[in-house]
Amino acid sequence: MKSYLKTFLISGIVIMVLIGTAMFVLVKPFAAQATSNVHQQTAKSTPISSPYADGQKATPTHIAIAQPTKVVQSTKTTIKAVQPTPTPAPVTPTVSWNDAPKTEYTTSATNVRSTPYTNGAIVATLEANATVTVYGTINGETVSTSPTWYRVSDQNSAPQYIYSGLLTTDKPAPAPSVNVGGAMPIVPQPQGTQLM
Repeated sequence: MKSYLKTFLISGIVIMVLIGTAMFVLVKPFAAQATSNVHQQTAKSTPISSPYADGQKATPTHIAIAQPTKVVQSTKTTIKAVQPTPTPAPVTPTVSWNDAPKTEYTTSATNVRSTPYTNGAIVATLEANATVTVYGTINGETVSTSPTWYRVSDQNSAPQYIYSGLLTTDKPAPAPSVNVGGAMPIVPQPQGTQLM
């Protein structure tokens, strides 16, 4: 049993020596490379043709030659903080107010909306030929080929809009009279007038 133990220990020592040698061989080039950046001087001798050419013992002349040194220069990298592009605020269309309100008429049944867009809330619906007071114009959603909408509420009221293509300045023709059973004809009166 003792011979096995001796063999085992000797084998372990041999393996450790082999590993150490391998590490020396592998690490030495890296160590040499790491120290190559250090400024080193090497001496070169001038050749001597004969040590005793003039009867005296020749001494070699040493000349110190500087080896080029690798210089690693660090480069400064400027890092600029990039500011994100701000999201532009939504453009709120502005009303171009008329000098004086003008009267227009609906060409068909018309929705009055809270915004100058077809997805704006409907606040009222007017019949065809209804009289509308226009206080200003505003660019909104393009319908057909025009983005123009009319503001039909004054500056002190909640905004109400009608698309410009649904209004006209032409006063509608009066409705024909209706004769009911030989009685006097009934003529529809425009809103806001009183019958006498």
